[in-house]
Amino acid sequence: MSRRKAHPDYVQKFTDRHGHLRYYFRRHGSPRAPLPGLPWTPEFMAAYNTALAGTGKRCVACDEPMSVQLHGSCKYCDACSAPAIYRFVCPDGRSYVGSTSYPRDRNLRGLERSNSWLLEAFERHPPETWTYEVLEKLPYGCSKEEVLDAEQQHIERLGSWMKEHGFNVHPAVWEGNSPAISAGRARREQEAANSERSRNNQVRLW
Repeated sequence: MSRRKAHPDYVQKFTDRHGHLRYYFRRHGSPRAPLPGLPWTPEFMAAYNTALAGTGKRCVACDEPMSVQLHGSCKYCDACSAPAIYRFVCPDGRSYVGSTSYPRDRNLRGLERSNSWLLEAFERHPPETWTYEVLEKLPYGCSKEEVLDAEQQHIERLGSWMKEHGFNVHPAVWEGNSPAISAGRARREQEAANSERSRNNQVRLW
């Protein structure tokens, strides 16, 4: 007799920074959808079957499948108006990871000069030479915490919190004990100390 799998196909499992186990439906070409409860329970399978079936409708803006979360509430699909995790890739291969509610508009705005690592890289590689990529589409209406958790997962997966791999000086979330989050806290403390020394020097000059 064959054993039942731990969870159905297209289910992603991860533990958030609070230690809570979360499940998401994730299939190529479809938005990530949260699944309540535990695998194979009635509430889990009801949400899973809904996500698996989709709506059968397509976005009027980009002709991609409409997400379950948006059906009946908005004419745009997740590719147009739902949050997403993105990255800008430097010609040298390093990445800057971020999150946005409007991934298409984020690409048009381009990369911002938001930290010293990026400013240093721009001297050799102007922003217009970088490429933009959506790493993950998130469900419409998901919480800010879920967006930041997903962003942090990609920062750690790509190693973009380390200067040799990327430009994320600070983490997306500050709670947790991962190397990326610990390094971000250390940088923030160093920045505060440097700022305090600068203020003290200015006072002495007066």
